[in-house]
Amino acid sequence: HVTAWLSLYHGSSGPLAPVTLSTRILNDQDEVAYSASEILTVDRFASGWRAKSSFALPLDRLRPGDYLLTFEATMGTQRAERDVQFRVK
Repeated sequence: HVTAWLSLYHGSSGPLAPVTLSTRILNDQDEVAYSASEILTVDRFASGWRAKSSFALPLDRLRPGDYLLTFEATMGTQRAERDVQFRVK
């Protein structure tokens, strides 16, 4: 069991707005092994304009090999992306 934890910071100087969080896993052939997205509503952002999220890697659905886990947060035209490489043995 492996879980990725992340914090999202609402960097806008304007009012809070929903953020779309997309999660994608690519295998070493650049094929999508997993893809999902969720809407983080305004109430998920605590004081300090931060929301926490977690993602349990679907290891039972992944063959042995190298992978790239990508988190992408979008709000209107603003976008932030973070990548994590991992290997399934």
